[in-house]
Amino acid sequence: MPGSRPESMGLKRRLPAIGGHGVDAMVLPEEVAARVLAETVRSRTSLRDTATRFFSRHPELDYMKPVVRVLTLGVARNYILLDRVLTSLGYGPASHSTRWMLARTLAYEAISGKLKPSRARRLAPRAGLDPEKILELRGADPGEFVRGLSGVERLSVLYSFPRWMIEELMEA
Repeated sequence: MPGSRPESMGLKRRLPAIGGHGVDAMVLPEEVAARVLAETVRSRTSLRDTATRFFSRHPELDYMKPVVRVLTLGVARNYILLDRVLTSLGYGPASHSTRWMLARTLAYEAISGKLKPSRARRLAPRAGLDPEKILELRGADPGEFVRGLSGVERLSVLYSFPRWMIEELMEA
C-alpha cells in the first residue's frame, strides 16, 4: 500500500553492501545508522547534515529517521565505551569504517537491551562479529567494562569523553 511502512522496519533496496554481503537485501536501521556514522566521520560534517543528505538520496527510507536518529546519537555519545566493549570481546582495532560503525551500533543496542536475536544473527556477521558474543551483551552494566580503570581513564571510557576533555573539566 503506498505510504505504508514495512512491518520489519526494513526495505528491499539496492545500496552498497556492508561487509561484502548481498546488495539486494533488506536494509535495516542499524545499517543505515552505520552508513551515516561512517560518512559523518569521513566527511567531517555534522551528524544532522550527513543524515539529511542520506535521506534526501534515499527518500523511500524516510520512515527510518526516528530509529536511525536514536541509534546514531546513542553510538556517538558512547563511542569510547563501545570500542572498549568490542575490544574486550577480541574485536578491533577501532576504525571509522562502516563495518566498525555497524559493530558499535550492534554493541550499543545489545547493552541497551534492545537488540533482537534475529537482528544480531543477521547483522553481526556483516560487522565481523560473532552473534552469540554480541547477544551476551544484552543488558550488560557499562561499569563492567571499566573495571581496572581509575581516575581520568575510567571517566573517559565510561562517559566517552576524550581524556584531555576530562582533564580540562577537572581543572576548571
